[in-house]
Amino acid sequence: MTVQSDSPKNFTAGEDLDPFLRVKAAGRTVTLAGSSDYGIGVPIKAVSDTYEAAVRLYAHGGTLKMTASGAITAGNKVYASASGKIAATGTILIGTALDTATGDGSRIEVLPHPGYQQSSSSSSSSSSSSSSSSAGG
Repeated sequence: MTVQSDSPKNFTAGEDLDPFLRVKAAGRTVTLAGSSDYGIGVPIKAVSDTYEAAVRLYAHGGTLKMTASGAITAGNKVYASASGKIAATGTILIGTALDTATGDGSRIEVLPHPGYQQSSSSSSSSSSSSSSSSAGG
């Protein structure tokens, strides 16, 4: 039976997960997202492998707390980084930093950009897609 649920959504952890690291899903199992993965959201608390993980979904709306891999300036775009973190540069656009991250492991508030996961790079001008709509953007 199909169930529609709000965020956070419960998944099974496919590995030990720390809170506020981006995760990707394979069915109902989540693992850390890499630098080439947009992911689906972030766990809201630490969880051990095979246990239930409550994930705050990007698509839910609002902001999320995320973990940086290095310094990020508030107001700048953030990108997917390795091990579920976010970075100031990259190829997969995640959102906009609302706070400044001082270094690796800093947790900041991010406004996610669902639907923009195929960004070309941090150095490109705003030419993400000529066919994308401007809804909520």
